Amino acid sequence: MCSFVPRRPDIHQAMFNDLNSKLDWEIQEKLVVWAEKFQAPVYDQITSSWKRKLPEEIDVFVEKLYDHLETIRKGVDKYKDNLLGGLEGRCK
Repeated sequence: MCSFVPRRPDIHQAMFNDLNSKLDWEIQEKLVVWAEKFQAPVYDQITSSWKRKLPEEIDVFVEKLYDHLETIRKGVDKYKDNLLGGLEGRCK
């Protein structure tokens, strides 16, 4: 998730501090909460539903989270591309 905000070491440290604890079922909710900070609002209902169903079997949870983070990554990349494309159009 740090790659979503590569120039924000303060956020990287906050994630590390929050997630650097004993490995227990609570880590699933913490990971979902961090994902929610980066996702588009359209996904809020999905992750809210996940949190109500936690804890889950670890293999199911990891696969679902990984797929969701990939979706977030694509959205972040598209946003950046659109933003940069708009800026380039103005500089011509």
